[in-house]
Amino acid sequence: LHRTIVDSHLPVMWLESFGLLALLALPFTTSHINRSGSSCVPSLNVPPNTQTSTTEGQAVILRCPVQSCSNELPNVTWCRVQEEAVCEALTSVRGVFSEWEDNVHVLQLVPAHRNNSGYYRCSAEYGEQRITGNLIKVNVIGAHVNDEMGIKEPPLCSRGGDPEMSNVLSI
Repeated sequence: LHRTIVDSHLPVMWLESFGLLALLALPFTTSHINRSGSSCVPSLNVPPNTQTSTTEGQAVILRCPVQSCSNELPNVTWCRVQEEAVCEALTSVRGVFSEWEDNVHVLQLVPAHRNNSGYYRCSAEYGEQRITGNLIKVNVIGAHVNDEMGIKEPPLCSRGGDPEMSNVLSI
């Protein structure tokens, strides 16, 4: 039993002597060497505290700038934050579109509704590694008035004996 305990410490002492134990404690990140020979770390460059506002009926446009370390673009997904730790994936449904514009993944919600207000985030998969962007706050303002609905203003004044219009002042 004593020998097993001593032997189990030997690999740790060997790693410590070469400084590798400290390296093993670091979080795993993938680093690539780009064409110029410098190191490249894939990232999503959504600035902290990003906010956007639009009017109901217009488009919500969200951008997720991607730093890719290869010619292949990563698989980018979007989600809407429902609770602190829950992010519901957005799927390609009516009114939800996503596309690449150079190295920026763009999400569009068309047309915007007040219930689209909230927090969104993008994520990218680089092989085994998943990177998550900062939150983007979306505020959809007011109601879009559709003038083609056939709703008419009531008359400002009335001539005649309409009982509903008895309180309208005629000039």
